[in-house]
Amino acid sequence: MIVWNWLIWKALKKIDSDEYIFFASGVSDSKHCTEVDCTREINLLREYIKIPNKKIIYFSSCSIYDISLSEEAYIQHKLNIESIIQKESSNYLIVRIWNIVWEWWNPRTIINFLYNSIIAQKSIEIWGWAKRNILDVDHLIQMLDFYLKDNNKIENKIININNPNSYSILEVVKSFEKQLWKQWKYIIKNKWDWIDFNTEISKSLFNSLSIDTEIYLDNIIKKYYLWNKQL
Repeated sequence: MIVWNWLIWKALKKIDSDEYIFFASGVSDSKHCTEVDCTREINLLREYIKIPNKKIIYFSSCSIYDISLSEEAYIQHKLNIESIIQKESSNYLIVRIWNIVWEWWNPRTIINFLYNSIIAQKSIEIWGWAKRNILDVDHLIQMLDFYLKDNNKIENKIININNPNSYSILEVVKSFEKQLWKQWKYIIKNKWDWIDFNTEISKSLFNSLSIDTEIYLDNIIKKYYLWNKQL
């Protein structure tokens, strides 16, 4: 069963099962997390927690690990949701994710923001020491599916599913320039922005699924953005 917003439903339906409730109907905009949105998600979640004999799989965020964001409403909401699940559900898996790339043109995601800026030739400031973890949505689903099949009897855990490797913003920009055959004007600032989190499960899943990491970033950009190369 998928409690969905349509953005991830297409990918999740490949592994949909009567055993699980994939709860993917959360607050979609981390910068505009209203009390109404939070209350709606909490009330909806509690309805599904009551359903017997199903594992609740909730998609949370690795942004929780960012101390600088700890007071933001979105992070407080995610932590509250996780707490509710831990207290009220007897069978759950909380999956923390970050910067998933898919066929959704939300301009607020970091990779879409960079893409739109380079296409528009809009000069922006890039933090030279900033990194982001980027994962193809298809790999997220494959990794989750493999983990569930391999750990089906394990209950009540919080795990990270992400890319074992992270990329500097400059690496992302250079990959876009290479794939799109475009040069871009930007200002590099000597600033740092990165959060550290455990990637051991993700490393194991990448290895088990034989996901190639050598040109992973280039492959994502080819897959989701190369159609616009002529621009």
